[in-house]
Amino acid sequence: MRELRKARNITQAELARTLGIKQEQISRIEKRTDLHISTLRRSVEAMGGKLVLTATFPNGAPVRLTGFSELGNER
Repeated sequence: MRELRKARNITQAELARTLGIKQEQISRIEKRTDLHISTLRRSVEAMGGKLVLTATFPNGAPVRLTGFSELGNER
């Protein structure tokens, strides 16, 4: 996630403000090797993007995975 944030030229503090969390939490999230899809989705959306998940297979067309946008919205 750090590479994505840096590519968008956004600081941890800016992303934290957009997400309504502390900068320290962004730092911890970026150090993780395994993220929840909902965390990644919220972060991407806070940077102005949209998360699209696609599964690819050697002998077939890519399959766009759907239904993840609702995850994490049950707060």
